[in-house]
Amino acid sequence: MPIRCRILVIASVALVMATACTLRGAESVVPLAQSYTQASPSGKIKHIVIVVQEGRTLNNLFAGWPGAYAPMSGEAVDIPGPIRLREIRFGDDRSMCELSPCMNLAYWGGRMDGFDMNRFCHLGCTHYPNGHKPDTSLFPYAYMNRGEIAPYRTLAGQYVLADNMYSTEWGGDFTAHQYLIAGSTFISPKRALRDVPNAQPWGCDAASRTRVSLWGYPYRSVFPCVTQYPTMADLLDNAGLNWKYYVASLKSGDPSGTLWNAFEAIKNVRDGPDWARDIVSPPSEILTDAAKGKLPSVSWVIPEAAWSDHPSQKSDKGPSWVAAVVNAVGEGPEWNDTAIIIVWSEWGGWFDARPPYFPKRLKGTGLAFRVPLLIVSPYARNNVVVHTDYQFGSILRFVEEALNLPPLSSLGYGSVFTDSASNSLDDSFNFSQEPRRFKPISAKYNRSYFMHH
Repeated sequence: MPIRCRILVIASVALVMATACTLRGAESVVPLAQSYTQASPSGKIKHIVIVVQEGRTLNNLFAGWPGAYAPMSGEAVDIPGPIRLREIRFGDDRSMCELSPCMNLAYWGGRMDGFDMNRFCHLGCTHYPNGHKPDTSLFPYAYMNRGEIAPYRTLAGQYVLADNMYSTEWGGDFTAHQYLIAGSTFISPKRALRDVPNAQPWGCDAASRTRVSLWGYPYRSVFPCVTQYPTMADLLDNAGLNWKYYVASLKSGDPSGTLWNAFEAIKNVRDGPDWARDIVSPPSEILTDAAKGKLPSVSWVIPEAAWSDHPSQKSDKGPSWVAAVVNAVGEGPEWNDTAIIIVWSEWGGWFDARPPYFPKRLKGTGLAFRVPLLIVSPYARNNVVVHTDYQFGSILRFVEEALNLPPLSSLGYGSVFTDSASNSLDDSFNFSQEPRRFKPISAKYNRSYFMHH
């Protein structure tokens, strides 16, 4: 098996930061139904819809899936022998700490057996709750009831499930969302954003004393309003391509609007024309745009909190929300040239079996735990588990390839970018095949539910 190596480069000074080499390269794929011929997405894909859910590991959603490395048991530090994962439902959920100290415990030197030492926390917790909340014990060692996540299982069975997608941030969901729009959290060659701000909203509208900590020594923190690196919005605007970020508004009262709007922390978007033109609320507007054939070139779709799968919500709406978005696109007029990328931003505190292959290597940031990745498109391979090492930069790299965009480093400022350093998603597609007809995805809640709630 050939070794696939990628070099991470500091764009501003052309300094090599780190090399991520792995035997789990792009050719490491288990086809369950077909062979394929790899080709460029350019000209085939004109619309990319990035659906971002919250707080699940691959093991939590897809334990036991055929062909995927997602075992039905795990290990814990203080408990002998394997721990068989138990089945739970969304109503059994409890929110756990997702921050970098909690990841350090769960990772436990690469043994992935410290999940029982995590602590329960609340949505958007800002510090490790040591001494304030009970520990999780064996709660993280669980997988979701398969009936409740039936839409996800249907999508995996008809399209692509990737079992080596790593969230690109050793920490909380604020920085994970930054990597999904910017491929970076570096505000200088040696400093990167860490975990989450200490107050809401997470971005430029925060109170003046709000801070987000930085990786590096000595300890430092900054106001969470970024000017130091570009985003995909800059690439798309420069190319004259339209984009939309569907998310609850800051004033909606829904916590997703104050926590998960990544562009709220990007000053030139928050204070520029993109804010009124391209930040779209409520997120259910994607359903209308898709049905009318008005998808932009790139869409980010951020759910309301109750639709997000985040364990703090104890809600079963997430799978139906994703099915509603997929059905709106699939039954709309732009299905034949669209790719839907469904990803979960972070681990949510749940057990996962495989350690990231270079954690905390990029000046303390590095890859985090695996999250599920589903790829849905008329060109997606059929019923396949893909083992390629992906990270969030893989999504951005695929967008660049499909839309003939340069890498983020071409914009001339910023430090470390993961788009050029990542394997593209292109090996999850077969662009030589005829576009497949769409089959609607059954779900508990229909599209009209989300359009009216």
